[in-house]
This record gives sequence, structure tokens and C-alpha cells, in this order.
Amino acid sequence: TFPPERFAHGIRVSGPLPSYLLFDEADNRIMAGLQQTFPTSTVTPVSSTPDMTQIVLLVSGNEGAQRYLLYDRTAHRLDAVAESYPEIEEGQIAPISAINYASRDGTKIPAILTWPLGVDTTEARRDLPLLVLPHGGPESYDSIRFDWWAQYFARKGYLILQPNFRGSTGFGSAHRQAGRGQWGKLMQDDLADGVQALTAAGYADPDRVCIMGASYGGYAALAGGAFDAELYRCIIAVAGVSDLPRMLSDERRYSGSDHWVVAYWEKLVGDSKEDKARLLEVSPVEHAEAYRAPVLLLHGDQDTVVPIVQSSRMARALRRANRRVEFVELDGEDHWLSQSETRIAMLREISAFLARNNPVRAEASGSAR
Repeated sequence: TFPPERFAHGIRVSGPLPSYLLFDEADNRIMAGLQQTFPTSTVTPVSSTPDMTQIVLLVSGNEGAQRYLLYDRTAHRLDAVAESYPEIEEGQIAPISAINYASRDGTKIPAILTWPLGVDTTEARRDLPLLVLPHGGPESYDSIRFDWWAQYFARKGYLILQPNFRGSTGFGSAHRQAGRGQWGKLMQDDLADGVQALTAAGYADPDRVCIMGASYGGYAALAGGAFDAELYRCIIAVAGVSDLPRMLSDERRYSGSDHWVVAYWEKLVGDSKEDKARLLEVSPVEHAEAYRAPVLLLHGDQDTVVPIVQSSRMARALRRANRRVEFVELDGEDHWLSQSETRIAMLREISAFLARNNPVRAEASGSAR
């Protein structure tokens, strides 16, 4: 934590539920007690007085939809300060849990599940429609916290799987580095293996699985349609990458060949010249004919991180291959969908698409692939 004088008080240990190792033992006990107060949420100290007598905490997860609390260590009291989603009460949060599943090579993949409200999370049942929601980055990770996207669709009745596939941060450097050069390969297998684990355990219906994501998650969704076509009933990509050589060449043109951003992406993805054949092999735009499921593409026309041409070229390729595709351009929107109106519009577009292609009620699913 970093109060105003910028003095380090400890370290944060990542994972499904982050923990803290603080240098002062009294601080350590207080933080441990606060985490025990909210045992199934991420508790983050975001600010404090210089003497650490008052600490502002962010509680995000099963016990709060991003609640800001003030802890007074002198009075041993917690007071509410603000909430990001004041309309959402604790009992209205779809349950969030952490799991591990085995990949095909035996590697344990940590993941987050968000369950529909009212579902017994300990009971195996085979009628839950599943949405696979890979995170962006790809060097980031999902934890037990309130995720507005996952929560929205869990409230509609979908089981949400957020895998921390290889290449994710938060679970050690070996796990992160195992994703280098594995776009469309090992990283994609980890997603498919998560679907297999949930369907084999009886939690999800194998005939009602869709994949959706944004940014890298959008790439992973498109790669799922191209390389695991039999697995997914529908594909939803928001600001997704479809053409890896084009992504790298655009980055080089915009930033300059010697920019650190170019070096970073080539480390993650591959060299645009030496690895061009492999990059084309894992670019969804090159495999439009492989798609079996309908595709929904959404992209902001002011996106400077993943230019909208990545989605427009994907849409053209799918249409040329006579595949089902819908392309929604989000006017005036950036990569992060910063405008709340756009986020609402996006959720409505996806909801309508799912209602047509993977409805919650199994008996209404006549539009199967």
C-alpha cells in the first residue's frame, strides 16, 4: 500500500483472492482481519492517512459490487464511503468462485466461475448454458471480483468461465511465459480444456457453449471459431484481433520499428518476418471457411489500440466464405468502451445475439449449429 508519502508498507500477492504481506506486524494482523470480514471478495487498500490510522478499502466480489469502505483502526470501525454500483445489493450478486482444471498436458489452469443466481454451486447439473469469457491483455488475469460483464450474463442464466490460460499474469512467471508465441495454440487449448472440464463434470451443457471476449479475448473468441469450430455454438468478439501480421505491421508503422511496444508484441506473438507463416496460421481472418457458428463482431471506430480494420476485414472474410456474421460499429467509441451508453448498447447487442443463437432455455434452442 502507498499512502501520500509514497512509502512502501508491504507487498501484494496475486491469485484468485489477493493477499498481503505487510512489513509491520500490526498492519499485517489488521489486513488479515479485514480479509476475514470479506472472505470471498478481493479487498484492496486504495488510500490511507500518513499514519495509517484510517484506510480506504475497495471490496469487490461476493460481498460487494465495488464498495468503498473507510476503516478506522483506532475505533475498530468500518464505514461505507461510496459504491460503484449502488443499485446492486449483496444478495443480487451472482456467486463467484475459483477453480482449477487440468489441461490436456496436465498443467493446472486456474479459473473463475460466475454462477447464475439461485443455482446450487455444489450440485452438478447438465442444463446450464456456458459462456467462455477469456480476458484481454493477454498478460493480465481474472480473480474473484465483481466483473460487470460476467455478472450481467450470469444474471441472465449463463454459467461464465474465465480461464487464466497460460500467458496470464498473477500465477507466476512460468505460467505467464508459457504463453509466449502460443496465440492460437497452447493458450487456445487451455480454453477448450476448460469447456471439457465443465461439461465432463456435468456443470454445463456441451451443446450450449459460446465464447466471447474483448481485445485479446476477442482474438481468442475468433480463434475458437476457427480452430475449435465443433466446440462453440456462437462467437462474440469485441475489438478483437483477427490478423496478427497486420497487427504487428500497424504497430511498427504507428510506433516505429525500434519502439519498445513493437519489441513487446513480437516477444508475445512472434516476429512479423521470421514467423510470418506461423502468424498467418493462427490468424482467424485466414480461416473463415472453417467457421460453423454465427459470429458477432463489435468494434469502436475510434479504437487506437486495435484498429477497427481488424473487425472489418474479419467480417468481409466471413461473408466471402458465406458464413453467418453480424458487424456492429460503435460510433465514437474507443478500445475500452469508455462511454457507459456504449457498454449498455454492447450488452443489448450481445443479449439479442445470444437469444437467437444460444438461449438460456434448452427447449428454445432450435437454432443449433
